[in-house]
Amino acid sequence: MPETPPSRLYKYQPLTAQVLTALKARTIWFGKPARLNDPFDCAIPWRTKSVTAEDCLLLLQKRPEPHWSRLGTDRRYIDASGRPTPALIQAVENAGRDAFSKFAEASYSSRGVTCFSECPDSTLLWSHYGGGHRGICLEFDTASPWLNRLHQVRYTDELTELDVVDLLVSDRLDVLSLVLTKARCWSYEREWRAIHMEPDKEYCYGVDALTGVYLGAALSDSEKDLIAHTMHGAPTRLFKVVRSDTSFRLDVRPATYVPYEYPGTGVV
Repeated sequence: MPETPPSRLYKYQPLTAQVLTALKARTIWFGKPARLNDPFDCAIPWRTKSVTAEDCLLLLQKRPEPHWSRLGTDRRYIDASGRPTPALIQAVENAGRDAFSKFAEASYSSRGVTCFSECPDSTLLWSHYGGGHRGICLEFDTASPWLNRLHQVRYTDELTELDVVDLLVSDRLDVLSLVLTKARCWSYEREWRAIHMEPDKEYCYGVDALTGVYLGAALSDSEKDLIAHTMHGAPTRLFKVVRSDTSFRLDVRPATYVPYEYPGTGVV
């Protein structure tokens, strides 16, 4: 089934000179998956499906290369009745693990990933990624062409099970499923990821793709002025995030901030 993202997705960021420069230039950084902050996330976490004798016979049938064909005639690996021995099963498991590690590592290093959430008002996300509520949150229109490769993150308590024989037979691996799998404890992030084929690179988005900028609850007035000045003339709406007066939650309200006018100059 095709994945249908919500109409808006959100990216939390601390307020830094680099973030402000990217905001002005309308760029987003796509980093390597291995640099994400969860130690299990994209760190090739996996468990292997047990290899059976039938798996070994399938592999010998599908892979006629000399290396595998030699194993098929070696009595250490195939007994007199034509059945795989434990030594062959172990050899296939080792070969599969080695092939998977090399394939996944190469795939991780050749892709760029950036992360979004479905919600702009998460206290935890503001704390973890929004500079301790002193940053900003960007709202993107998911109909924008630059976000045509969005994928929803799946949360689970179990490591992904891999069929190493299938990998050895097909020389293919669904790396995307690994990049999009996280531990269930992260499910509060309600995360989506955009993936590009080049890592460690900035990608530009159109001015209409950025539909909103949310100002953290702990931003100072001068910092809000700085952001308003950066966004001057853009069609992007500004929102302020404030602490609720009645519960432990954050409220979002439309905001209009005018950059500071120096006294006596008339210059905005």
